[in-house]
Amino acid sequence: MRCPFAIWLRGPLEKTGYNGSQKTHAKVGVVLHTMEYESEPAWDDAGTLYNALFSEREASWTFSICKFFGGALLFQHYEIGAVCWAQGWQGNLWLDSIETEGIAPGKFTEPQLALLVKTLRWIEEAQGWRHHWIVTGRQATLIPQLAPAIFEHAQVPGAPATNCAVFTNRQIDGAKLLAALNAEEDDMTEAEIRELIQKVILEHLPLAVQFDGDPNVYFFGGLTRVDSPDYLAGVKVVSLPSDAKAQLLPKHFPDGGRVAP
Repeated sequence: MRCPFAIWLRGPLEKTGYNGSQKTHAKVGVVLHTMEYESEPAWDDAGTLYNALFSEREASWTFSICKFFGGALLFQHYEIGAVCWAQGWQGNLWLDSIETEGIAPGKFTEPQLALLVKTLRWIEEAQGWRHHWIVTGRQATLIPQLAPAIFEHAQVPGAPATNCAVFTNRQIDGAKLLAALNAEEDDMTEAEIRELIQKVILEHLPLAVQFDGDPNVYFFGGLTRVDSPDYLAGVKVVSLPSDAKAQLLPKHFPDGGRVAP
């Protein structure tokens, strides 16, 4: 399942599962990570993430929350439920993962925290969970009764030791995070979400887009049709709802800009 207010930046399928199988698994919570880097300039987040996802490093994760010109952007790389490689074998099976741009012990920015809360609420609703709770101490095992738990990396059974410890490093105040999760929610409408995503794409990320239900890939600037699928190698494709097609194509794709899949 894909988050409606995330920009889809697909990670490689080969960086999921074990032994070529077990690509998805039931989840009982979420692990919060820090990326341990700062992207400069801010508009290069997509390129930095793409390179990290497709590098030889054996690492993959579900979401990325990046700083963006004083605000924050959410990228989704795998659907929730995917078995990514982020926090050890047991954690990868049972937990989704959210990477947030920053270097410990630097605190998350207010826009990042607000987007984290919104993302956790969406995961909670999508999974049919009731309320998140924050784990204390390192766990010996993960069981479904824990759901929906929030972990830092160091608390996950069998996770390798790293500096990624958002609560221990005081990058996030756990009590404030729970209070925000339980506060009255002021949701953006679907139209506002779509407008924001389109604004970001059109102004800062000159990538390609693909609309739900349409196998074609469209490039900004009205590029002519290219029949070779090799042309798509390395291109970052952003997914948008099908109803955005009528709004975007006439204005931003005057010559069609269509590439056969």
